[in-house]
Amino acid sequence: MQHHSRRLWTGLVTSLVAICCLIIVFFTFSLFDDKHLDQLLTLPSERYVEIVVPENDETYPYRVFKSSSIRPPNVTVTGNGEQVADGLLFLTPKGRGKKGVNQTAPFAFDSDGELVFAANASYGVNDFNAQTYHGRPYLTFWQGKSTGNPTPGHGFGELVFLSSTYEEFSIDLNADINGTWAVDTPKKPGLPPGVIDFHEHSMTDQNRVLVTAFNNTPVNLTSVGGPEDGWVSDSMFFEIDVRTGNITYQWSPLEHIPLNTSNMPVESYMGSGTREAPWDFFHTNSVQALGTEYFLISSRHMWSVYLISRHTGEVVSEFNGEKGGEFGPVPEGGNFRWQHHARAHDVTSTGFYLSLFDNHAMKEDPDSKPSRGLMFYFALPMQSKKAPKLIGQYTVEGDEFMAPSQGSFHTNLPPTDAQLVGYGQIPVAREFGRDGTLRWEARYGYHDYVSSYRAFKHPWHATPGSWDPSLVIEPVNGEEWRDGGQNFNAYVSWNGATDVQSWDVFAVENPDLQRRHGDDEGRYLGHAKRAGFETTFEVQLSGEECLRVEAVQDDKRIRASNFVCRP
Repeated sequence: MQHHSRRLWTGLVTSLVAICCLIIVFFTFSLFDDKHLDQLLTLPSERYVEIVVPENDETYPYRVFKSSSIRPPNVTVTGNGEQVADGLLFLTPKGRGKKGVNQTAPFAFDSDGELVFAANASYGVNDFNAQTYHGRPYLTFWQGKSTGNPTPGHGFGELVFLSSTYEEFSIDLNADINGTWAVDTPKKPGLPPGVIDFHEHSMTDQNRVLVTAFNNTPVNLTSVGGPEDGWVSDSMFFEIDVRTGNITYQWSPLEHIPLNTSNMPVESYMGSGTREAPWDFFHTNSVQALGTEYFLISSRHMWSVYLISRHTGEVVSEFNGEKGGEFGPVPEGGNFRWQHHARAHDVTSTGFYLSLFDNHAMKEDPDSKPSRGLMFYFALPMQSKKAPKLIGQYTVEGDEFMAPSQGSFHTNLPPTDAQLVGYGQIPVAREFGRDGTLRWEARYGYHDYVSSYRAFKHPWHATPGSWDPSLVIEPVNGEEWRDGGQNFNAYVSWNGATDVQSWDVFAVENPDLQRRHGDDEGRYLGHAKRAGFETTFEVQLSGEECLRVEAVQDDKRIRASNFVCRP
């Protein structure tokens, strides 16, 4: 009896201890908030960084990844610690062969120089930008074939649009443009995908797009010392209804601008006035719609910015970088030459700002000087004897660049009111404060070997709709399979997915069954915080397990990767 009581008492104590343990466990976990539980399930992760530095500078150093075949240039970033503008840096680095880039594509990088998105392109690319169409954000870029000697400096192609899910469509110009034969060469045979030039692709508030197109045209050039049976490259611009493809406006400098006002000699590296090498006398490189009445045009070879009447096509006013014009004389320190990317800002009845990239350099100009961003303020009404105010010169004294071609000046970037200067032919983009202080710089190529026609910085949020996250695994340090499992390094990327927070990680024993029914997520291993373009973390798989991850965005799983199994 006593022995039976002892056993009963022992059992009761054991049960009480078990209950107490359960209570302790319950209260222990109840004390953990979501943050602490989250930490318990977190798999340590980091961005994968591998930089290839080719021997003998065969190409500029570039990044490589395990889960993606993209090979962007290795962007090096420096800054002074001040806040920089929001958004991604949009570039089109080009320059293949010796000291060029490994891959040409429209690239978007974050402010640390980390890749976020690389678009597919079948041809050369230019002018990668973020714009608005029908109230929705789109990425746009030109793809096509650029001209070379003896008529360099323009191209023929199409304009590509990418939605926030990267759904793609493209448009061309339905116009009779002469000269595409110039890009059908033995080295790069075949006609281009369209006739739109690479210089301008600016959306208007009417959901139309302004594009340039260089049309080879016969002209008597004896008045400027050229041949009677001469030819010019007429750098026209067109306004296109994006939805219908209809041309709603067109303008030709040949019809409105005197040939003898050009600063480009008839015979130069830009042509000689013959059919084989037409004279590029005007060279339109930027166009902006100002309301529904006017256009602002930059002519590189005139050193001028023009205000054009939509109704008549005539020049309303001109601002020349050396002589000034109806807007007044050039203010001290504000002279410019061979400029690009002119834009008007904050236009009111009393005045407006004008920004441009002042190349001030050309390979045959003996008076070439360092390039810079310029900002002017023009008071209205126009006063031909009163100079506009030079608001800012954006350059770095003692560390200037001379960019003989290309370039951009993207201004008033939020939230810091920053100014982004893209140096075109020189593979550098610099962000300045409003006061002209250099805050940030990105370099993405060897000087004079790599270029990006323009550089922009915009906020961009997107989730790919037609491709999934990409996952690969590799044994840790060549580790062999052993009882209980094997450790693997996992690498996952999702090109263009801007807002993924983390990756939920699963080990799956039967991926074929999971694919068919989708009701077995497998063994949850934890989650890895997203880091960079490609996130890497370590996992252990056992038996015949395979690995899969799911992207987490806004605290929800939104897309699964491929399955990868132990080799």
